[in-house]
Amino acid sequence: MNIRNIIKWSLIVMPVLIALYVLNYIWSVRTHYNYDVTANYEYNNFGDTVIYTQIAEGKILVNVDDKWDSGLLKINIKATNKGKFFNPEVRTGNETHVLERGAQGFRFLNISNHLQLNNHEIQLDFKYCNPADVTCEIILFNNQPLQNKKILVVSPHPDDAEIAAWGLYSNNESLIVTVTTGDFGPKNYDEIVDNDSLHYLLKGRLRFWNSITVPLLAGIEQKNIVNLGYSDLTLKDMFDYKDSVIASHATGLKNTNYYRERNFKDAIIPESDGRPIWSNLVNDFVYIIQNFNPDIIVLPHLLLDYHADHKYSTLAVIEAIRKTGKRDGQFYFYTNHLTGGVRVWPDGRMGDAIDLPPNLCGLGDSVRIRSVKLTANDQIEKTMALEAMNDLRMDLEWLWVKGTWLKFRYRTMKEIMGHEDNYFFKAVRSNELFFVEDINSAIGN
Repeated sequence: MNIRNIIKWSLIVMPVLIALYVLNYIWSVRTHYNYDVTANYEYNNFGDTVIYTQIAEGKILVNVDDKWDSGLLKINIKATNKGKFFNPEVRTGNETHVLERGAQGFRFLNISNHLQLNNHEIQLDFKYCNPADVTCEIILFNNQPLQNKKILVVSPHPDDAEIAAWGLYSNNESLIVTVTTGDFGPKNYDEIVDNDSLHYLLKGRLRFWNSITVPLLAGIEQKNIVNLGYSDLTLKDMFDYKDSVIASHATGLKNTNYYRERNFKDAIIPESDGRPIWSNLVNDFVYIIQNFNPDIIVLPHLLLDYHADHKYSTLAVIEAIRKTGKRDGQFYFYTNHLTGGVRVWPDGRMGDAIDLPPNLCGLGDSVRIRSVKLTANDQIEKTMALEAMNDLRMDLEWLWVKGTWLKFRYRTMKEIMGHEDNYFFKAVRSNELFFVEDINSAIGN
């Protein structure tokens, strides 16, 4: 092929590639985020105190004492033209905060780790964006110390506890309760098991085993690791049809004891007749709360997390608390499935900061957050914990050449287009983020 033909084909191919990239950008903004990225994040009247500062010579001054464990930098951002096609970034010292393509308006960057290091001056560097205003707000939170606190972590599925709260639970006295066995979802093993019911039964057993063994890596005692044996995507039906036995959608199984009997012998779990009904789920949590008496209960946020199993796990806990009469302690709410179908929140890569998400569900005033720092070693340990969860790994398709090629193509396109949304990137960060509320105020009378 001579130079003239190369130039000819280049003039044909390059516009097509550019057009495809532009179309991808349009698709990204409209469906990748599912909300207006040019709008302000709306959080009002929150924080224990607010101080004002200004960006001067690329820095902000943070003249506060060491009593503040968590803090947010409210900053007005505007993406550059490049920032409409590539993710804008703000670096605060050695931490990176990745924003949406085309981001504009107020954002809340998590600077808690700087406060914990007692940094009174933070360098700001902007990539593909600029501050629209030099005046910023620093919103500060003074939460109760975590030392000597007993923490109950509610995990709707195997891996939710690790995704949301590995750093929190691995460094404290914790009880991990997984509600379901993880027996539904993608057919990860259909290459070797062609019977659907058997496939999901084996998958449920494997993920059940994941749920009760991975916390051992964090030093959690066997008695403080429990899986209740309910089936994926059945909790809403159990709530709606409270007197009905709800069979597994994947296997038809109607007996939670098939899995429950596989728990460690000294686990904090009540005896059960095995019926997957709502009252049994609530009574499971009544027993656990009464016997463990947690100071902090970590669980999915009813508004911020859209997954049905997550919502109804939380509703079961709340109903159980009402039955026990417990009013002391705090909820630490998390979201692994952000409301609005925002698949990639938090944007960015492993080691970046988790910032405040867009307020897509109308959270009211007085929002309180707790940011838990993950050291470099914590992040390594969390990565290994996620790696031990089979459902977060590639399915068996990769064992064959065709499957390997399909996986390679899929991952390559995700990387090129900036749509990578796996939990290793989303969860292994420099912090874990929780929304805090006193149990007494959340439950009421």
